[in-house]
Formats: sequence, structure tokens, C-alpha cells
Amino acid sequence: MKKIIISLALISGLTPFFAFAVSNTFKDLMQNVVINQFIKPVVPILTGLLIIVFIWGVIKFIRAEDSTKKEEGKQFMLWGVIAIAVVFSIWGLVAVLQKTFDLNSTTKIPTNIDLNNLTTP
Repeated sequence: MKKIIISLALISGLTPFFAFAVSNTFKDLMQNVVINQFIKPVVPILTGLLIIVFIWGVIKFIRAEDSTKKEEGKQFMLWGVIAIAVVFSIWGLVAVLQKTFDLNSTTKIPTNIDLNNLTTP
């Protein structure tokens, strides 16, 4: 019974992703689902967590009295820096894919509209 409840919760939680997956082109699918729904929300959260891990390593390193604790703090700092580099390189790869497949979501907004010369079709 517990497995059924967990499965239903997962399926109902993913329902908005499936609704946004309805698109006409591969470009729409990539922009709406992969980039906007999965990657964009995850990057700031993950980056924040990794910065906290790095700062935790710095604090452990500074407050350590013996060499094993200092080494533990160094490991936290090292893995924090490596993980941040990986996240930013993945974000760079996403930017390259956006440019390659022309997935930029920027739309041109008209800035000068002359309301005096409007014509009706």
C-alpha cells in the first residue's frame, strides 16, 4: 500500500511536467520542458548548496585543532570547488545548446509604437 501511495504522489507531482511537454516542435520541447522546468530551477539551488558546503569546509578548517580535522575541512573545500566548477560547466553547456538550437526565450518587444498612425485591417 505504501508503494502505491508513493507512486501516486510521484506521478501527480510530475503531472505539470507532462502538461508542459505538449509542444509542436523539438525546439519547444527543449525550451519548455528540459531547460525551463528542470535545469533553470535546479542551478541556483544547487549552487547555493555547494557554496554552503565550501563555506562549511572553510569553517571546519579554521576551527580545527588537529591535522585530521584540518584535512577534513580541506576535503570539503576541494569537493565544494570541484562541484561548483561542474555545475557552472554544465550551465555553460546549456547555454551552448541554447545558442546551437536557437532556444533563446527572448522576444523582441516593440519600443516605439506610434499610436497616432494606427490603421485597422
